[in-house]
Amino acid sequence: MPQDYRRIQGPEVSEDYRKLGPTEQPLIKNKGDRTRGDGRKCKDLRKIFLKTGVVTQAKGSAYIELDHTKVICSVFDPREKPRSSEHNLRGEIFCEFKFASFSGLQRRSHQQEADDKEYSLLLKNALEPAVCLHEFPNFQVEVHVLVLQDDGSSLAAAITCAGLALGDAAVPMYDLPVGLSKAFLGDTELTDPTGVEERVCLQGVDGEDEHGMFTVSLLPTFNQVSQLYHTGHITPSRFQQLITETVELGAEVHKAVQATLLSAVKVRSWNCLLTAGKEENSRGFSGMHSISI
Repeated sequence: MPQDYRRIQGPEVSEDYRKLGPTEQPLIKNKGDRTRGDGRKCKDLRKIFLKTGVVTQAKGSAYIELDHTKVICSVFDPREKPRSSEHNLRGEIFCEFKFASFSGLQRRSHQQEADDKEYSLLLKNALEPAVCLHEFPNFQVEVHVLVLQDDGSSLAAAITCAGLALGDAAVPMYDLPVGLSKAFLGDTELTDPTGVEERVCLQGVDGEDEHGMFTVSLLPTFNQVSQLYHTGHITPSRFQQLITETVELGAEVHKAVQATLLSAVKVRSWNCLLTAGKEENSRGFSGMHSISI
């Protein structure tokens, strides 16, 4: 068979170079006190960092960090639906989910891949029940999510970040949605799993029938689930128990999102008052202004 000189010549059979390095650590580092590899307990969440107003060109934006998982979200003004021939009394949400090419161990394409499109649909289903779509008929709100670094629970982080960005954009909403993930392998249940824990739980091990993970989108004010994405095998009774535990933890994340949004509103209101005061002084008006925040 003639050689193809237009392509880089390489061996027909190769082996992943990561197999030659150190093996991944077990899920439970210390079985005595059930401590994970990063020092957390099985039911502990990672430290969360939230910030709004990170993209100046967008109507609203947010940024979230879950240790090494970093996600940024932008929300733009509602615009008329493209290619819409009929008037619709309900608006729509257009979601674009994208992993950055440098977000993981394996370099990704600049174009949307299969998992990007799947997560875009899941993100849309998670946000639609939380937004008052009847407030902007025949219009759509664009939500763009970019995962800068993926170290597990990226979909859950995107849901929380998108909900905060929608609130920062002053989009009418019933509640601020938050996302949480849980992985399980046998008797081990891990809340907010890292990338290593996700891979181990999704692959499973010999002798363990139950393995996998799920991501749930919550509306804590109404105690409702807006989206559930599950991969793996688990009994219905245990699955119900895990969902109940995850819903209880969602209240903690919801408080952090509310506090971040409230702080952003206070700062924005204070800046508006300062700007208005400067304009009045420049026009020759006098008077005292007071605000209690």
